[in-house]
Amino acid sequence: KRLLDAGARLIFIDLRPVEEFGQGRLPGARSVPLQELHRRYAEVPRTGHVILYCACPAAEVEGAYRFLRDQSYRNLSLMEDGFPGWVKHGYPLER
Repeated sequence: KRLLDAGARLIFIDLRPVEEFGQGRLPGARSVPLQELHRRYAEVPRTGHVILYCACPAAEVEGAYRFLRDQSYRNLSLMEDGFPGWVKHGYPLER
């Protein structure tokens, strides 16, 4: 959130299931469900600052991060506390 407030151009990749994505997401987020990541990883931009998030255990989002790193992505970060943390802080959502 701090980066957004500072004007950083971030690309959010929502790894949650499509149904959850449809109920609310970070502003401008793109849906690439974790279960489809191995097939759809090319949809994750290779430029810009990409932030991965989900509402899953840390090990799962870290696995997605490692998988993308193995595919030569070097522009990735993980959102600490994921979607639940974002909601808990009352940050804006898009529907």
